Amino acid sequence: MLAVTREILLTKLLTLPALIDSYQRNEVNFAAQTSIWLQELEQSLAQLRNPLTSMVANQRARIVSAMDGYSEAALSQGRISRRKAVNITASLALSEVEKVLTLRIGEIDTKFDGWREKLAQFVSVASATVPIPLPPTEPHNVWLKQIWLGWKDIAETKAMYTYLNTAMDNGDRLYLLGELLENQLNGG
Repeated sequence: MLAVTREILLTKLLTLPALIDSYQRNEVNFAAQTSIWLQELEQSLAQLRNPLTSMVANQRARIVSAMDGYSEAALSQGRISRRKAVNITASLALSEVEKVLTLRIGEIDTKFDGWREKLAQFVSVASATVPIPLPPTEPHNVWLKQIWLGWKDIAETKAMYTYLNTAMDNGDRLYLLGELLENQLNGG
């Protein structure tokens, strides 16, 4: 489910500044903190069976090898301490992971933008035939499922309903539908 992947990646990226602050303060445990951050990200991605898991594991291995004494070519040319070399390697690993995560979020957002447009058109037509009921306070997801299923047999939108059911994961569809209806209810 893309919505869950996006939220996990975004949440991890939002914790990155604290790690960078640790690096800037030259804290002794920066590389260890980075390794833990990568391992937590790796575990989250593995639960989703996301192929980015291996890239994150590879970057974590890069840090571990630096801790074991391996020095990357660019670092072995200068005279720097082992601790500094490990921290630089951790910083480079974070940079690589950040680029990939940011790119992946952008890809998901691009896909969501297309789906939002199609879903907005669908909701506009479907809600003219079967009005949207007011939302309950909880559970929000049940309300979204009921709305979606209520639009299943509308003749004017049957083809679009089938397309959206096929093109989108159920969770992503409900996530975007909830976002769209929230904006509509708030007058946006």
